[in-house]
Amino acid sequence: MSAFVHQVEIKLSEAAATERLRRIESWCAGWEIRFHVVDRQPGSEHVRLAFEEHRLARAFVCHFGGVLMDGCKVEAAMEKDAPDEDALYRIARESDGE
Repeated sequence: MSAFVHQVEIKLSEAAATERLRRIESWCAGWEIRFHVVDRQPGSEHVRLAFEEHRLARAFVCHFGGVLMDGCKVEAAMEKDAPDEDALYRIARESDGE
């Protein structure tokens, strides 16, 4: 399991995303807060960021807004879905070979 399990989901409009992400990176660097962008779907305004500590994720939410997500539940759900995804990839490979 990754150390970056404390996740925050924020909404960024396409027009403001570049500037807002620059401010986020600057603020986090200034406070020496390490984070990762976990999920950014093309065309989606939602971005998920992960932090090493709950208090850092909470500080981010206090400063930039967003919603705290339970990263442990997210990882557990992804692990639970992995066999289904593997089966779908296997089916896709088999149908490509026909």
